[in-house]
Amino acid sequence: MSVFTILNCGTNFDRSKRGELVADFGAMLNGVEYRDFLITDGVGSKGTTANPMPGTFDPFTKDKTAKGKSPSWSKTPMQTLSDVSKGQGTFSPTGHGALQALTSSTGKTNAAITGHGWDDNIRHAIAVLGDVFPNLQGTINMIGWSRGAVTCLRMANWIKEFLGPGFDINIFAVDPVAGLDAGARLQDTYYVPDNVKNYVGILALDDMRGDFKPQDLSRLVIQNCMITNLAMLPFPGVHNTPVLMKSSKLPEVTRVVRHLAYRFLTVCGSQFKIHEPVFSQIDCCRNYAAMMLKRSEYAKLGKGFKNSLMGGLMDRSVKANVQGYVAADSKFFVNEHHRECFQMAYPEIYNYFFTNTVPNPLGKATTSFLATDRWAQKLQQLYQTDPDSFELLSSVYLVERKGGMGSPAVWTVCGPGVGAVAVPTPPNVTAVVRMLC
Repeated sequence: MSVFTILNCGTNFDRSKRGELVADFGAMLNGVEYRDFLITDGVGSKGTTANPMPGTFDPFTKDKTAKGKSPSWSKTPMQTLSDVSKGQGTFSPTGHGALQALTSSTGKTNAAITGHGWDDNIRHAIAVLGDVFPNLQGTINMIGWSRGAVTCLRMANWIKEFLGPGFDINIFAVDPVAGLDAGARLQDTYYVPDNVKNYVGILALDDMRGDFKPQDLSRLVIQNCMITNLAMLPFPGVHNTPVLMKSSKLPEVTRVVRHLAYRFLTVCGSQFKIHEPVFSQIDCCRNYAAMMLKRSEYAKLGKGFKNSLMGGLMDRSVKANVQGYVAADSKFFVNEHHRECFQMAYPEIYNYFFTNTVPNPLGKATTSFLATDRWAQKLQQLYQTDPDSFELLSSVYLVERKGGMGSPAVWTVCGPGVGAVAVPTPPNVTAVVRMLC
């Protein structure tokens, strides 16, 4: 066994819900569960006889024996998160008195809100890994969404503590939200240990629910940046936009995130029996440009009275500081992967607009090119190859073409370097982003 894959479903979701990224990939993986991969169903999911709701079965059993029939040493208590002190590694708080009184301790609502069963999913994975890797060495790839994405990071911490440093772990975390305030107070939800070699975090920009704060750069603590390659990639949309295509008019985010997840897992060694479409760098640029052109439509997904009931409506930190997540103008680029793909697909255009390498000795704010000039030809090629990226470029910066059809065409363009940003991309970010290109 060289690579083992763990898929962690989000709250209220499980392996049976097709159309959702994590469940779909669980069905698409090659091999046999417990030998080649493991799926942990989300807390609060309805459960089945074969795969009961997490927290209701003994996590140390392969056949998921009900806790009532298990030895007393394996019965884990109900646990909630309201009384956890920041930085705490373990917890057994009393917490949520009103909630405990109003909801069943083994019910879906209680589990979805408190996270009951969360620790049991991690215990179950630890037990499986100990069986699969008797020498306690190997590669573990993980993918998760929502609380399942945070589960990936918690698992990495527990693996290091209980199984030792012999594992290389790669994590693809889709909008990692711990729930309540666990993400700020429970250490293993935000601490990235050095057994994590590659970490990609997908962050939804437009979810405004106060109780849905993600593990972003304002929260994560990386043990060793020289060992862990880590990239946080913001995307338009709300919490479920990256994993569920809910609107045929807004397919781009779901499509690109699915492509990135598949590429990440395959590059890191996971094997699929059913394969995803392969996107070129130009394909990615087209989809990213369409996201930006539809930016206002994606933003509308985060509003509404129902959302305001979940901790109030407020912009996420990542949205307020989105420029800190991309090393060029965030009015044009969605994230670092978009920037890297654009630079590879259209290097001359990228250099002109987004670097300071093109001379402008007179410091002109605008310049003109004849249709026969090199820069005019590159812009014409972009227009023909990738109309969405050209339209986005023209909407953000001055790019105009006049004349033609019998008269000489002239391009009027803003001066070079207008979209350049002074802060370079850290090497540990570039390394993992280029894995995805």
